[in-house]
Amino acid sequence: MQSQYFWGLGVGFIPLLLFLIGYGLSLGSSTNSGFALSLVFIGLGLYLIELIATIVLLFRPAVRYWGYGLLTAFLVSPIVVGIACTVLPGLLRHA
Repeated sequence: MQSQYFWGLGVGFIPLLLFLIGYGLSLGSSTNSGFALSLVFIGLGLYLIELIATIVLLFRPAVRYWGYGLLTAFLVSPIVVGIACTVLPGLLRHA
């Protein structure tokens, strides 16, 4: 049960990682802006798919802990994105 939760948590953070990589690339250089924006939009699309998958998994008892992991990642991701979007431009400006 506990390993299912951590697997769900890990899979749930994939959209967050794609979004943050795309956002960081878009701030870092203007040459890769098309690739960076595509990563951002893929991350947002996967985030919406994650919501649907979370709802489906929470209603199935055999994989409910996967759903709990996805739900945790789904709820934490906007907070992490908000903090990263505030802090990352300042870090890249000083580097």
